[in-house]
Amino acid sequence: EGPRRAEIVKKIEEARAEGDLKENGGYHAAREEQGKMEARIRQLKQMLENAEIGTAPAGEAGTVNPGMKITVEIMGDAMQFLPTTDDEVGQALVTDARVSAVILTGSYETARLFQSWKPELRLIAETSGKNSIIVSALSDRDQAIKDILRSAFGHAGQKCSAASLAVLEAEVYDSVAFRNRLRDAAASLPVGESWDMTSAVTPLIREPGEALGRALTQLDAGEEWLLAPRMVNGNPRLWSPGIKLGVRRGSWYHRTECFGPVLGLMRAKEFQEAIEIVNDSEFGLTSGLH
Repeated sequence: EGPRRAEIVKKIEEARAEGDLKENGGYHAAREEQGKMEARIRQLKQMLENAEIGTAPAGEAGTVNPGMKITVEIMGDAMQFLPTTDDEVGQALVTDARVSAVILTGSYETARLFQSWKPELRLIAETSGKNSIIVSALSDRDQAIKDILRSAFGHAGQKCSAASLAVLEAEVYDSVAFRNRLRDAAASLPVGESWDMTSAVTPLIREPGEALGRALTQLDAGEEWLLAPRMVNGNPRLWSPGIKLGVRRGSWYHRTECFGPVLGLMRAKEFQEAIEIVNDSEFGLTSGLH
């Protein structure tokens, strides 16, 4: 369905460019196409649930024998989805004697909380990241800016692998031209609702918590805004990109995961120091290099 989605997005962009997004029905036509695509996806899922899959006879791997059928059954009790918070309901689920193991994709604090509830818990956890992109003096700086923006502000910076820091070799950090291009490119990203396909920065899943709220609204010693974030349309979950200059090694922002649309820039005298800065964190997950 990927090419089909790309075609729909293109139609929306064309409708906007021609000025008929709402007046002449281009918007509604594109939304109708999107609805058809989503209906097709639901149909495919239904076909999968009721599928009869052919198997190949011995010696004919890679072929399908229509005469042999195996019915695929989706077990209704194989998985249950129960959204909850880390209160007594969540604690009851995690600590129940019938639960042999817990798989967590979440924060370091949540993993520690689960362990405090049940120290003997078999916990398989993929937790926090304070992810960095190093930009060296030998980099293609325009490509570096493109990748920084995609990683830092795609999905509003909420991915576990989102870039939270850009560690720049001195020649790059001190370049006014690089800073200006990075700032202007980030400021140009469309901020809007998730259902608007032109939005590059979309809402947070919840209002900023303590850490992200601080990152979006406060500066520590030596820091300044290259691009100050702002709440959009009075929506506390929707923020424009923010970029901090002068983030110091060992500072609060260097060492704290935030998961939001805010990026810190750090200066490294040389490439080796950049690597040391990236490794100077208890959160090792992903890094990038230009």
